[in-house]
Amino acid sequence: MSVSQSVTSLRSIRLAGAFALLASLGCGASLYEQRLAESRQYFAYLEKLDTNLSPRMKLPPIEEIRVPLQFRQIPAPQPVARPKGEEEPSEPPPEPVDLRQPNYVNLALPGLIGAWEAQLPVFADGSVANKGAYIYALSNVELLQSGERAKEAPLFTRDLRRQVSAAFAAPLDDPEAHGEPEAFPRSKIYLPQNNFLVTRFQPAAPIDGVPYLVELASLQNRDVQVVLLVVVPRDVESGEKLTERIPLMFETLKIASEAPRGGTARSSGGAPPPAGSGGF
Repeated sequence: MSVSQSVTSLRSIRLAGAFALLASLGCGASLYEQRLAESRQYFAYLEKLDTNLSPRMKLPPIEEIRVPLQFRQIPAPQPVARPKGEEEPSEPPPEPVDLRQPNYVNLALPGLIGAWEAQLPVFADGSVANKGAYIYALSNVELLQSGERAKEAPLFTRDLRRQVSAAFAAPLDDPEAHGEPEAFPRSKIYLPQNNFLVTRFQPAAPIDGVPYLVELASLQNRDVQVVLLVVVPRDVESGEKLTERIPLMFETLKIASEAPRGGTARSSGGAPPPAGSGGF
């Protein structure tokens, strides 16, 4: 090989190396831009949750629940304390009134562990009026911990679905079903999908003079079932963003895989403090 050929070959090698380096830098820059875009989308999603949902709460067996921003928790009843030194009464004291139970329909919710309410603007008779909206969290944990009634725990969602439907006079297509399967979030993004069984209907009669919608969504983790029951006016103003916020609540719900130890989640028990700070 001549000197001129050697120089030409060396130049070709260097040029090829330069092109390879530029290509690798280009790939690196492209990957960096892609990751930066994904980070922006992720933080935008977190901001979306924070601007639409209340801070996280824990209500065993619910490990995390975030309700729509405008809803406020209804406090659980506290047991009646006996004054010091007073003798044990011959009859047990009456159960305190549970203000979380619905007072607008003949319905006593079993396994109630949390409730929230909001006053929302609703179109009614050509004007806007504030009407009540409600979210209830229920669980089969009390049945799981009840000994001989534990055999009823697997049918908690089905039986609740029947009970709620009957109270609102809304016949079910299939009384034996637990609901229709539906996943939240509807597309896989930053959270694992929650696979709910969902029942939706409109009560036969108006509530407080306006039509309402009912959504009953059940999530199961091994033996534990948690149901979110949502009762809201049908014609809520779009600015309340319920069609966006209720699905966000469903997709951020997290539940335990077994009943809490060291206590029973009863409807008369106190609500734990916050852990930290669709269909309509």
